[in-house]
Amino acid sequence: MSLTHSNTTYKFKQMQFPIKLCFPMTINKAQGQSVQAVGLNLTEQVFSHAQ
Repeated sequence: MSLTHSNTTYKFKQMQFPIKLCFPMTINKAQGQSVQAVGLNLTEQVFSHAQ
């Protein structure tokens, strides 16, 4: 990316975040697994009513 001069009053900042490759896994498939690290996305309901 090249820098160009302009007359804007905005300041921009570049940020980098370390990421790691990951794979999704269903709850049923995860049962009995031994893993070193786990991430959970609980933004939606996991179970339905009466379970």
